[in-house]
Amino acid sequence: EEIDRIIGLELGADDYVAKFTKDVPRAKLIRAQDCMKINQFPDAKKDTFKVPADATLEEIIKNLSEKKQDCSVLSPEGKIIGHISAETVIDALAEVNTK
Repeated sequence: EEIDRIIGLELGADDYVAKFTKDVPRAKLIRAQDCMKINQFPDAKKDTFKVPADATLEEIIKNLSEKKQDCSVLSPEGKIIGHISAETVIDALAEVNTK
C-alpha cells in the first residue's frame, strides 16, 4: 500500500487513478450527465423513461434494451436536461466523443 502511494505520487494523479480504474467496466463509471445529449427541446421527451443525471450507464442499459426508447436525464430539481439513446451509450462505451 505504501509502495502504491509512492508510485502514485511519481506517476501523477491521473495515472494513479487510471491504474485503479483500468479493470472497472466503463458502464459502472460513466454517468448519464457525462454522455447525454443536451436537451434543446425540454418538452419533447416527456413520454420517455427518466433517470437521474448521476445514474450509471450500467443502470440505464437494461431499461434502454427493455423499453426500446430513449431516456430523459433529469436534473436534481427534476427538470429534463438531456436524453440518452442506445447509440449514445454505444458511443460512450466505445470512447467516442459524444458532446
